[in-house]
Amino acid sequence: MADQASQRLTIAASPQQLFDVVIDFDHYTDWIRDLKAVEVVSRDDEDRAVEIALASLHTFKPLYSAAWTAGMSAKLGLSEHVSDDMTGDLFGLLEQGQVDWTSFFRALARAARGDAEPARGVFADLAEFDRWLARWRALDPDGAAMDRVNPVYIPRNHLVEEALAAASTDDLGPLHRLLDAVTAPFHERSGLERYAEPAPGDFGSYRTFCGT
Repeated sequence: MADQASQRLTIAASPQQLFDVVIDFDHYTDWIRDLKAVEVVSRDDEDRAVEIALASLHTFKPLYSAAWTAGMSAKLGLSEHVSDDMTGDLFGLLEQGQVDWTSFFRALARAARGDAEPARGVFADLAEFDRWLARWRALDPDGAAMDRVNPVYIPRNHLVEEALAAASTDDLGPLHRLLDAVTAPFHERSGLERYAEPAPGDFGSYRTFCGT
């Protein structure tokens, strides 16, 4: 089972209503619980403020796209920017197979070095993955570079919950062991196998929030 969480929120409002809320800085404390106070130090013509805000927002998409592409290229061990088709096809396969992302990218680094079986073993539709794999290998990926950016160990939800439950009874052992793993996340070490594994099947679905 993939270690993942998702949340969807539907807001019954028009885009203009949402934008009006975003630029109403005086009332941010009404809906952002962690924000204690807001002080607007200066004001300008309203239309000019909106124009400046929109101009700034329009710069975000290309900056985000460039950063995302560079990050995905690194994860895939490619010196050239990866195409949208390459990532889109891979994401479709990962989603379809409910593949654990962290484990997959480490296994994919082994495929770059010639051993594709660990990565192939997580897919039911081998034909589709093999077609993608051939396209990716043709780009000459660097497995060592992939290992430098794709972690072995991450603070998986079931391990964090385990550490929190133990800490509530004054047992900090699970927390220290988890920290030992995730503070050196790129180096695989003997004895830490459980920290590299996805959540067990009986962990069930998990819901988390960006503020936790």
